[in-house]
Amino acid sequence: MTTRRAGQRARAIRLGWSEAWKRVLYDARDDLLPDPLGYADYRHDARPHIQRTQRLMRQGYQPRDVLRIDVPKQGFTLRPGTTLIMEDRLVYQALVDTFAVRLDQALEADTVVCSHRVLRSRRGRMFRHGLSAWLRFQDMIRDGYRVKGYRWLLNTDVAAYFDQINHATLRQFLGGHGVPEPVLDLLFRLLHDWSHAPNTGIPQGHDPSSFLGNVYLDPVDKAMVRAGYRYFRYADDMYVFGGSEVELKRALALLIGELRKVGLHIQEAKTRFYKGAEILGMVDERRDELAALDYAMQAGEKHLALEDIRAILTDMGRSRARFNDRHFRKCINTLGKLRSDMAVDRTLRRLDLLAHATDQVARYLAMFANRRRVQRALMDFLQDDERNLYSWQELWFLWALRSARSLPREFLNFCRERMRSSEVHWACRSGYALLLGKLGDAADLSLIEGHIPDRANLVEQRAFVAAIEGMVRSRRNGVLDRLARAHPQLADVVRYVRSR
Repeated sequence: MTTRRAGQRARAIRLGWSEAWKRVLYDARDDLLPDPLGYADYRHDARPHIQRTQRLMRQGYQPRDVLRIDVPKQGFTLRPGTTLIMEDRLVYQALVDTFAVRLDQALEADTVVCSHRVLRSRRGRMFRHGLSAWLRFQDMIRDGYRVKGYRWLLNTDVAAYFDQINHATLRQFLGGHGVPEPVLDLLFRLLHDWSHAPNTGIPQGHDPSSFLGNVYLDPVDKAMVRAGYRYFRYADDMYVFGGSEVELKRALALLIGELRKVGLHIQEAKTRFYKGAEILGMVDERRDELAALDYAMQAGEKHLALEDIRAILTDMGRSRARFNDRHFRKCINTLGKLRSDMAVDRTLRRLDLLAHATDQVARYLAMFANRRRVQRALMDFLQDDERNLYSWQELWFLWALRSARSLPREFLNFCRERMRSSEVHWACRSGYALLLGKLGDAADLSLIEGHIPDRANLVEQRAFVAAIEGMVRSRRNGVLDRLARAHPQLADVVRYVRSR
């Protein structure tokens, strides 16, 4: 399709830009690949960004490349982490918003599809509260055994779920639900440009993708329910209750066949049959205690929350076998809201073991980044080639150190070397530039300025522009003027830095 024709089709689409903008900013709070500025330049004034995106839509929207980074999983395997530039996220969200509420109602009930259910009201976020959905999901497992008397449970999930979603199949499903052709044309032009395999895969880690994943699995859900099975799922984590192992083997055969029809496959290593009381092992043993933390926080009973966390951490500390990764992360997230250092030492001892949760670890430790032992632990990690193995960990620990008021000279020298290295991931270079911009000297600011034009992408360029904020005002404004003239795509971040 030509750019002119694409622009004509795009103009025919009515999009809710303001609501999409709020939802994108809400979704961005837990990005796997954090924006180096926390989208501060976008939050500063939404109007020019929305207006520019609308103008690009009229001209024939062309998405930019998806930004990628490998994220460690438990067991130290890797999964692809992605993010999109803000304009692409805004268009993606606005397009999916045009049909999300209506299509969500066409999916199986929330007793079957438990996760990522769309809010019908405009509340600045796309989905119902995630914790409530998870607790309800856990209740379904427990009640299936205790109340309804099931004695067998099948659990499996989909291999490379988002990466294997076929565009033609997804488009057929959406078209079958009445999504207009102009919306489909633009949506699948975005997905095609973002995929790294032909006509396959959607960007993981964004709310619109989570919803499209529900739509993609809807035929599978309906086939399992219509066959009479007590089937339910959370994202791509699938469960079937049954009265015997034979019944569940039949259910698994049907599930495998239905997934194959849409080009998906189960993970054999994660497929298990649970019998009897083993089923209760699938329910988080501390689910009620963890839920009580939220209730205590909502009621303002912070001292009760601290007492509960202390008891949980003490119990986990009694033996290595009792440590529960998910419970520990819940504790440090709540302690972060309370600004309590109760788990700082425990967290520092587990930096290597919690590689997959570095984003949560960094958010917690950032509050204590001026404490010498916190700084030393993070700096030692970053400078150790045998420990600093994942760019994703590196960028998050740099993010935490940006909260420090000062750092040792020898570590700043290390930052200078890393910022200049072409072998360092661009997101990490952004982190080093922002650290040096805040804590380095005038020579660092000049060095950063000279590297702005040749950065790898718009996100890295924005970080380098923000890093020169500490320049002498008269010189900084001259640099910003030149950048705005030579690089129009930087006009918004230039405007933001000038306002500081």
